[in-house]
Order: sequence, then structure tokens, then C-alpha cells
Amino acid sequence: MSPLAIVSRLRACDRTLCRKARDLVDAIMGYTDLVGVTGGLAYNPYKASDIDIVVYGSRVDRVYQLLVELRREGVTAPYRGAGHGWSSSDIELNTALNKERVLIGYIDGFEYNVKLVPCTKPAPCIPFRTVKAGVKARGVVKRVSPYTVPAVYRLELYKPLTLGTKSYTWVYLFSYRLRYTEIPEGMAVEAKGVLEEFEGLVRLVPDHSGYVKPLYRPSSSQ
Repeated sequence: MSPLAIVSRLRACDRTLCRKARDLVDAIMGYTDLVGVTGGLAYNPYKASDIDIVVYGSRVDRVYQLLVELRREGVTAPYRGAGHGWSSSDIELNTALNKERVLIGYIDGFEYNVKLVPCTKPAPCIPFRTVKAGVKARGVVKRVSPYTVPAVYRLELYKPLTLGTKSYTWVYLFSYRLRYTEIPEGMAVEAKGVLEEFEGLVRLVPDHSGYVKPLYRPSSSQ
């Protein structure tokens, strides 16, 4: 079923978890009706243990600001758990980010996750080729699209990366994992992942057997 269609079915569930999910969905629907439910709530709401929401379309920036406001008002709280399949580096990253991170958190003690997808229909994949796996790079994060799925950053490298006859002083850091969203501008990180080349550019993808871990926070956030 479509995540959008599952929302109406969720309204028949009387569990507290379902009610809290509906509260969050209804708040988001004040800005867009392209809101869906995925994960355990989609498959079996009576056995689900957390809330997974996906929002589509051009209003995702406004929805992100809503989540920021809900955190400031104390409606939601920072996530301090160990994630689902997270590595020690993922936990370390979340520890550095969780005070400001709003796409992952708790609502009345229940874990929630919100994915912001800035499209409404399928689009062709950009052709790419895998250059090398297990690549490590250190640098400073610059924002491109940090709140969306996929999350995209520009990673300004401490040391140039040489590939054949080409040398790169920056690469894209690219991920479909929610755990790698909301990395702030200016944070120094070490990233490990698969290096891919596409349209003459390179991107480092940590999603499989990789990681992103902080080296230090921007001075404005310390």
C-alpha cells in the first residue's frame, strides 16, 4: 500500500502509539497532505514500537521548521537511543547532534522518525560508476540539502583526493540514511564509504559498511 493511504487506516487503531502518530501526522497536514506512514505502523500497528513518517513534495522545508518549533515547545524530545542497526560511529554522531536534531526524537516517550522527500513522482536515476570501496576522507561539511532524503553535503577535504589524473579538493557526501541527515554547517567529520563518480563529480556514500563520525563541532554550536 502507499504510505499516504495507510494514514487513514491508522485512524482505526486505538493504541497510544497510534494516537501519538496521528497527532504528529495531523500537525504536518497543516502544511501538506502528502504525509505517509511506513515501518511497523504500516504493517501491523498493534505490534509497532515506533513511529515512521514520510513527507513528500515541495513543502518539506516548512515541515522541517514545524519540527523545530515542536522541539522548542517541548512537544518532542531529543533521541538518545542506539538506533536500528547503528554502529558505534552512528551513535557517536547522534550524541553530537541530538540536541538540535529534530527528524529523529521522542514524542511522549515514543521514538519517531520523519523522512522528508522533496519529490512526488519517480525520476530516472543518474548513471554512476563505483570507483572504490572503503574510502576514508576527512573534511568540513558544507550544506547542500541536509534535511532531505537523500541528504547531500559538500565535504571540503583536508587533503586532496587523487583519482587517476584528477585531484579533488571536495566531494559530495551523499546518503539515503536518516541517521546522516542534519549534520550542521562547519562540522569536521571523518567519513568512510563507497566512492562513486557521476557526471564528472564524485560522491562518498557511507550507507553500506561505512560511517560518518564527528571530529569537532562548529564553534557557534559549542
